[in-house]
Amino acid sequence: MTQDFFVNSGSFISLVSVIALTILSQSRRGKKRILITDYRRGVRFVGGVFSGVLEPGSYLFDARKEQITIMDMRPQPILLERLTFQDALKQQGVVSLATEFVVRDPQLAATALRDQIKDCYLLARNAIRTVMSQQIIANVSDLAAANEILTKAIRTELFKVGMDISNTEVTELWLNPASIQNQTETISAGVQ
Repeated sequence: MTQDFFVNSGSFISLVSVIALTILSQSRRGKKRILITDYRRGVRFVGGVFSGVLEPGSYLFDARKEQITIMDMRPQPILLERLTFQDALKQQGVVSLATEFVVRDPQLAATALRDQIKDCYLLARNAIRTVMSQQIIANVSDLAAANEILTKAIRTELFKVGMDISNTEVTELWLNPASIQNQTETISAGVQ
């Protein structure tokens, strides 16, 4: 074995190494690694089309063609405070509700909502006002009945976007005393 052989072999090995590194770096261009923790799910889109829901773990994806939207699956506590409404008898009232937003369908929630908490808050608030405007509030101390009605209405709206609520509790429900006084006076004047 001559010195030329070793020099040529070294050059050849160097050339092959450079080519291999170039090919490897080209194949990994645009690739990113993402870690999805236990309480999250990843919603994968390839070319803008839903591809699947990723369970917790580490994933390598091509950022040029794929998008992964992370969804937090933990219940998010929320307090809907002092929402004003007008019931079916045109009485002004206020209701407050404590609940938790929960993701039920990560794919639907990722495509239907921009910000799962803010958007769900708006949907829940609108559902509360809509359902309360259709009710006749005779007994403001019956929070259990109000809770049942509100839970059903909110759930119906949130299911449309892949979300749900749990642990609901009506914390406040009252009617405007001035509104009740005016109605009592109107009814009394009509009876006489």
